[in-house]
Amino acid sequence: MRTKDDIVGNVYKRFIDAAVDRSDMFYFDVYWYDMGRFASFVKNNRIDLFNSEVVHENEINLYEKTKIFIEKCMPFIKSLEPFLIKCEKGRQCDKNYYKCCKEVIPILLKPQNVLSWRYPYFPDNIAFCRNKYFWFITTTHEYGIDLFANDEKEKLYWEDLGIEFFDSFDIENDVIRRPKVTALL
Repeated sequence: MRTKDDIVGNVYKRFIDAAVDRSDMFYFDVYWYDMGRFASFVKNNRIDLFNSEVVHENEINLYEKTKIFIEKCMPFIKSLEPFLIKCEKGRQCDKNYYKCCKEVIPILLKPQNVLSWRYPYFPDNIAFCRNKYFWFITTTHEYGIDLFANDEKEKLYWEDLGIEFFDSFDIENDVIRRPKVTALL
């Protein structure tokens, strides 16, 4: 079921508490693509362009995003290392899986809403898993938030928490076609 809006404020806090309680693990993507471009940029001594009056806007954007990633996102990821289950290394993106436990809740509350889970401040696309199936998936760069309920009662639970959905519970889409966590099989 697709949510109507972002999950923010007190609803986000209650959601994170409930998600951690109901899940075996959570997952997110860590995109490294700008790091490689930035390293190449520095290696070619083009970093000196920042001292001139004529600077290409894309180079400033790359520099600023990489700086934010290094100062904000990397320490955030490091704070979750004790809970890391698996990291799948990719060419542009790592897929990190973490254990759900009450100790991760204060860390997961640092982004103040679901759609804040995006580069460069935080990792992208938080998802929660239970029994080797995803039940909550985000695609933050497309503003997508999907929750797969087990039944109508569970959908009502999330609505009572303050989450609104575009569609109703559908056993075919919410249960039968629920995405499986293939990385850990």
